[in-house]
Amino acid sequence: MTASWKAGDLDTLDKEMGQKMKEETPNVYQALVVDRNKKWLPQLEQMFKTQEVEMVLVGALHLSGSDGLLAQLKKSGYQVKPYKIKQ
Repeated sequence: MTASWKAGDLDTLDKEMGQKMKEETPNVYQALVVDRNKKWLPQLEQMFKTQEVEMVLVGALHLSGSDGLLAQLKKSGYQVKPYKIKQ
């Protein structure tokens, strides 16, 4: 999981962690990932309306998969692109 996160490989994170959680504990997945993301999305959109630059920290599963914040932002019409750290 750590290697996938460091590489920005959200597909693998979703496959290995998100899908497994969704299958084994769907109620927990719904409460911890989906419901939280739905609550956070309007807050993020409000941040976009200001001139300030915001830093938002969330767990990796909140970014990956079709339920992730990045996918939800894309569905709302935002352009989402990865941030690459130069090594």
